Amino acid sequence: MVQVSEPDAAFHRDDAARLFPEGQSVNRRPSGKPRPDGSTQALVRRHAALFERRVGAAYPVNWQKECAIVKRLLATYPPERIEALQDAYFAAGDDSFAAEGGFTVGVFANQVPRLLVAGAGQTSRGFPRPDLMSFDEFCLWKRGREPAEMPEIVREALRREWSAVHG
Repeated sequence: MVQVSEPDAAFHRDDAARLFPEGQSVNRRPSGKPRPDGSTQALVRRHAALFERRVGAAYPVNWQKECAIVKRLLATYPPERIEALQDAYFAAGDDSFAAEGGFTVGVFANQVPRLLVAGAGQTSRGFPRPDLMSFDEFCLWKRGREPAEMPEIVREALRREWSAVHG
């Protein structure tokens, strides 16, 4: 560790005051690029906490890599939306792709489109999900008609099929 003498420390404080006068942003790196705004790191910390709650072990954070991934997500979605997607991601069953991939930030980012589609009530290929439909919606989807417009035998067959999907 490098020891900084008191005069050097005072010089650096004075230098900072000279370079960044009162009211001017100091949230810049020497390269001129802005520093992460905190929501990036907060989302990575939240991911680590959700991981620990789900798996029972600490998440091995690779800050540079995972902050870059989250930063790309933040360019498209607000932090609140990403938090909701994280909740859905960690709520997935043990047989999910997320569990096989280890619940990493990278796998999460790759699963965002699938999570969005699932949240919209569709399969990953864009088809409606019968398990989320009412019986009337199921009939419209399967036959293109309301149940009342169908013969009784067709309606009963569809009712059995719908019941099998809904358990």
